Amino acid sequence: MRFQILGPLRVRCGQRWQPVSAAKQRHLLAVLVVRRDTALPVTELVGELWPNQPPETAPALIRNYVMRLRRLLGDEDGPVIERQSCGYRLIAPPGAADTDADAFGAALERAGERLEHGEQNAARAQLRGALALWRGEVLADVPATGMLAPVRASLTEAREVARDRLIESELARDAAAVVPELRSLVGDGCLREHRWAQLMRALWLTGRRAEALSCYRQIRSVLREQHGIEPGPELSDLHVRLLRA
Repeated sequence: MRFQILGPLRVRCGQRWQPVSAAKQRHLLAVLVVRRDTALPVTELVGELWPNQPPETAPALIRNYVMRLRRLLGDEDGPVIERQSCGYRLIAPPGAADTDADAFGAALERAGERLEHGEQNAARAQLRGALALWRGEVLADVPATGMLAPVRASLTEAREVARDRLIESELARDAAAVVPELRSLVGDGCLREHRWAQLMRALWLTGRRAEALSCYRQIRSVLREQHGIEPGPELSDLHVRLLRA
């Protein structure tokens, strides 16, 4: 992997990872990485780096940033950041995981295959390894705007799905062990209904039905007060089952 984006942006230089200290260069590299193998016109790059009022010298600044990034990457002749007729393209090396996000996606895919075959222990190991790649929010030191916003949203959702799968697997094995983690995850303004349902199920399975019902009242109150909606079918059906238990 040459780049890390699951957290602050990092670049592999020789045998170590290091940050890109200059903000605009960091932003430019982030865009080139997430849109790698795609030629990006200079006009688009200018709009990305200066969304409001770009300076008149913006195209020249882009050229300067590319030059500095090439030096950082040991890419003086341009085999990694290639000049195109309209702009620039970052070329991904063939057959390699270019970023930690690629490695994360591959681990998720392997975990899904293990789950399909009923290999719970192997699936849990893959999911833990995938989640261990995260060092913070996606591109935490780059503005979450323009081309980067959908990438950040997609990867963040994939992380939540990985957490859901791991918790689901742990729930079936030892419900009591996942209660503290679930409480922590829902305690920071979480509106993810499936996670609340997991907490309710974990409490129910460990004989704490009253606490599970209290969780339902808590998330229902938040959804109604903040968004004017009722809980969805998963939470509502689970609530009914708890009441009838």
